Amino acid sequence: MQIKLYLNEEEKTFTVPFIKGRMLREALKMNKALGEKDSLDDETLDELVQFVCGVFNNQFTPDDVFDGLPIDGIFIKLQGVLTDVINKALSGLQGESNGESNPKNV
Repeated sequence: MQIKLYLNEEEKTFTVPFIKGRMLREALKMNKALGEKDSLDDETLDELVQFVCGVFNNQFTPDDVFDGLPIDGIFIKLQGVLTDVINKALSGLQGESNGESNPKNV
């Protein structure tokens, strides 16, 4: 998974080759919180940005996210990371019959 942020007037790409299983738990909690809201508020946005930082092992700060993503599409990008984490976990359910990991999903 990767994210591009504009920091110090240049585009930087951050990648994470391994997403901790713990992030699925956080993603489900975040998804539930977003679903319970009638509208996005600053507290929920802060939690979502902190979640994104956690997915990328805190290679950047929440301020880097707020300053490094353009306003148009920022929520879609953040929510995309959330969705990607959930989808990645669900993709592991396909093709596994005995609990062993599927090398295609690593």
